[in-house]
Amino acid sequence: MLNIGKPSAKDHAEVAKYVKARLFDEERKKRIFNPTTRTIGIDKDALDRQVQEKKILRDQEQAKQQAYSNKLLQDCATSLKLDEQNKKKQKEIDLEILEYRKKYQAPETRREFDIYDPLQCRKGQPNRIGDDDPRITLSSVQRFEGEEGTTKEQKAEQIKQQRVWLEMQIREKNKTREENKNVERTWQETEHTTVQRAMALATLENECRRKLIEANYRYNQALASEQKMNKSIMEAESNEDKMVEVYNAITGDFLTENPELGFNSALGPGKISTSLYKGLTPAMKQAIYDEQASQRAELKVFHLRTIKNR
Repeated sequence: MLNIGKPSAKDHAEVAKYVKARLFDEERKKRIFNPTTRTIGIDKDALDRQVQEKKILRDQEQAKQQAYSNKLLQDCATSLKLDEQNKKKQKEIDLEILEYRKKYQAPETRREFDIYDPLQCRKGQPNRIGDDDPRITLSSVQRFEGEEGTTKEQKAEQIKQQRVWLEMQIREKNKTREENKNVERTWQETEHTTVQRAMALATLENECRRKLIEANYRYNQALASEQKMNKSIMEAESNEDKMVEVYNAITGDFLTENPELGFNSALGPGKISTSLYKGLTPAMKQAIYDEQASQRAELKVFHLRTIKNR
């Protein structure tokens, strides 16, 4: 048995949808027939709500930003404080380490301190006291050639040798200076030659470019003259063709209305072309006139015979 009297959930949904649509239409009618809203052309209440919502959102965003900034400042202060505490603690640890090393790890208490003792040279004896030092043996190589004595002849010889070496160094320096001057002079000459050659090449290139520009100019002038001449010839031919066309149109059969064209049909002899028919020719008219005159004469003769027979 069908349950017609009891509405279903779908019916309730349809009714709610219909009621919502009707309420929306009523609200829309109010907005449409409201003179203020219709004149302005906008929904002022909706705009006010949007402005209020944007203001609330802006205030919330500002409060959020302010809270974030305060939290950031607080975190920065905490971080600085912790950093300062860590530095202070590390400094105390370093001081304790230094104090421990001074007290329990002194350099002189080490086993290998005698190897790198900074006062070792002061504490020990020199390797060589003099030429007659008994510690000097044959294999120690402490005496070299030229150290046997300090006589005047030996000193004079050493001074002479030094003078010879000094003169050799001076000559070598002068020779090197001259070679450098020659190299510098050669380089300057080469550079001057290169610059002169570059300038000559640039001048030649400019001259070639100028001649090429002049040749292009002359070619363009000749080409322009040829084009102008061809244009004038084409215009003259076009004008001539136009004059011929005008003459043919004026003297043609279409404007002169030649009546013979209507009788030259492609359908065969004796046929008339309706699109080109211009009337009868003078010969045809004259033939008709002659036939009419002949008929009138025959009719006149016929009337005379009739009268005689009566």
